[in-house]
Amino acid sequence: MIYKLDMIRSSGALNREDLNKSFVYVLHLSGNFVMEISDEFNLLMSTLTAGGMKKVVFDLSDLKYIDSTGIGIFIAVTKQVRARGGDLVFFNVN
Repeated sequence: MIYKLDMIRSSGALNREDLNKSFVYVLHLSGNFVMEISDEFNLLMSTLTAGGMKKVVFDLSDLKYIDSTGIGIFIAVTKQVRARGGDLVFFNVN
């Protein structure tokens, strides 16, 4: 799987407390999301979530296949982001 991360600054006041709320993280995923890459992707998402990521968009337009491990990671990431007061969106799901 190949992934690309874009950070888009949304409108609003930019101060220390609201810094992570000011960005939307867009992850473009392509290829196959299978168990072999799950540890690497899980580490990336855990790091971003621990760093304060609040708004996430997954663009799945180029994702060809996802196995049960990948679905489990999406569920775990959703819980992590929402537990910190954020939200997550899946875009172009096949």
